[in-house]
Amino acid sequence: LQLAMVDPLVVRGSFFRPNLRLHARRKGAGTPPVREAILRLVRARPEQSGIVYCLNRRAAEATAAFLRDRGIRAGAYHAGMEAAARAEAQEAFRRDRIEVMVATVAFGMGIDKPDVRFVIHRDLPGSLESYYQEIGRAGRDGLPADCVAFYSFADVASYERLTEDGDAAIVARRKRQVRQLFEFFERGGCRHQRLVRHFDERIGPCRVACDRCLGSDVLGEAAAAARARLRPPPRAAAVAGAPRCGESDTEVLARLRALRRRLADERNVPAYVVFGDATLAEMAAHRPGSEAELLAVAGVGPKKLRLYGAPFLAALRE
Repeated sequence: LQLAMVDPLVVRGSFFRPNLRLHARRKGAGTPPVREAILRLVRARPEQSGIVYCLNRRAAEATAAFLRDRGIRAGAYHAGMEAAARAEAQEAFRRDRIEVMVATVAFGMGIDKPDVRFVIHRDLPGSLESYYQEIGRAGRDGLPADCVAFYSFADVASYERLTEDGDAAIVARRKRQVRQLFEFFERGGCRHQRLVRHFDERIGPCRVACDRCLGSDVLGEAAAAARARLRPPPRAAAVAGAPRCGESDTEVLARLRALRRRLADERNVPAYVVFGDATLAEMAAHRPGSEAELLAVAGVGPKKLRLYGAPFLAALRE
């Protein structure tokens, strides 16, 4: 007996993730040393969660140590670590105890952290499929996230050395895949448009979500952000309706994130379970001063108001 579906509903999703801002920089050619560039990008995103992918274990360990020596809460993750150490590192990342996870491709499966704000590839990934999967771990909450890839033809040669043994057909396919990704980064045109075309989807240029369309320089933007943080804040004018304090939204947001991390640790839950990034950003922008105003913030319901309302209102009044 054969059964056939009559007029079935067919639902097809899209590979286009407009909240992911795609950037790529070729190593050398006016780009600072990669680890210095990574440090610049991380410092431009204080208190934000991010992943740095590396080609091998040694690079992951060295990059994590480099960031830690410069005051970044960074951890390493790779297959050569003991299972308990890997689990501890992943849990620290979920709880926001570390800001940046520096990892090989071993770090990926089971990541359910929605507020990863950036993914950086220190080295060329192995294929377009790997690249898409790894950048897909950013911005799962729908908020903007930056995906920055550093690449060089030396990375291509490294992959080819790693894959030179084994079945000839598999070796040839892997070499073809990594060269295809190198060409993807080198070519002009909208990165999103060309990325989804690889998966047989056709879209127009993104216009606002890749460096090709915007003509943007992610490292230049990071340098500008660093200079802005060094400037003294402007003095607040004493007029009616002025903010309750002279702090910037970024400073308030950093305080709210620290509070979120502490409350999450007390309840033994990941930080994003308390409030998501979008909710904290809205609090920092609007500075609610009462329970009614806090309840009007997206992501704050009666239960969370009861659990966390008092400490967050106190932090906002500081």
